[in-house]
Amino acid sequence: MEIRKAKLDEAQEILTIYKSLIGYEGCLWDDYYPSIDVVENDIKNDSLYLIEINNLIVAVAHAGIDEELFKFEGFSKDMKNPRDLARVAVRKEYQKQGLAKTLIEYIEKDLKSKNVDYMVLTAGKTNQKALRLYEKLGYRICGTTEALDMEWYCQEKRIG
Repeated sequence: MEIRKAKLDEAQEILTIYKSLIGYEGCLWDDYYPSIDVVENDIKNDSLYLIEINNLIVAVAHAGIDEELFKFEGFSKDMKNPRDLARVAVRKEYQKQGLAKTLIEYIEKDLKSKNVDYMVLTAGKTNQKALRLYEKLGYRICGTTEALDMEWYCQEKRIG
């Protein structure tokens, strides 16, 4: 198992993972989001991490900068250098093996070494699997917001 940043020539494979989860329990994505442009942008911004097993990408997650999200009034006021955790995905056949947890813990450790102080995220209120995972990892719900005709929990974790 290798954990590393994604490369541009892997964008299509990553998009295939995202699209394979549409309609799966808790998944709020659709045919339009995430798009190849989103994946390529994450890679170009050096914010897309992945787990590879036997030359197969099995899990991905974005940890980048979303200025609009950081403005949410429920987040801690002492955030200086936060990152947004988003688009966490694990291939169906590799789920329930702790890979999302492993990947997020790796991302937190990597970003903490780069002086990132907080990780923030939004999770759909109906995405119980994700909400349980984030709770286990120490993320706290600090409010709610509405976007895309849905209600979301805003969550944060101090990592540095």
